[in-house]
Amino acid sequence: MITMTSLLIAVLALCLVGMVLPLVVDERRIAWILGSVGALASIGLLCLGGASLFSGAAHHITLWKIPSLATLTLSLDQFSALFLVSAALVLFPASLFAAGNLHGYIGRYSLRGFSAAYFGLFATIAMIPLSADAVSFLMLWESMSILTYLLVN
Repeated sequence: MITMTSLLIAVLALCLVGMVLPLVVDERRIAWILGSVGALASIGLLCLGGASLFSGAAHHITLWKIPSLATLTLSLDQFSALFLVSAALVLFPASLFAAGNLHGYIGRYSLRGFSAAYFGLFATIAMIPLSADAVSFLMLWESMSILTYLLVN
């Protein structure tokens, strides 16, 4: 049986693969990697949110404790699962759209940097609804803001 934690780890592992794999492959294959890995990560995120929505149980993960500041925790309940499902429903076509439009930028822009920033943004968007304390929320939110800035520029 697949647990919520293993689904979350699988989604984050796919994001990591999407960040690292374009560094070692030919630049013409990056669009295909972005589309396929992004679609798979979106499906995993949809399964994670859907399973939590229908099970009704809350799941908590304690990451680590920052002395004199906070204990970073993640929590998945039905409310955060609703945001995960909506994020997955947006990220799936966004990944396919980005993959379809990257072919015109081969040789003109760094598709490796774009792919790394895209999957970093994907991971932070997936983690923001799961943050259960203010410190992890602010860290993820600022990471999302910086990655969005880098992708726009």
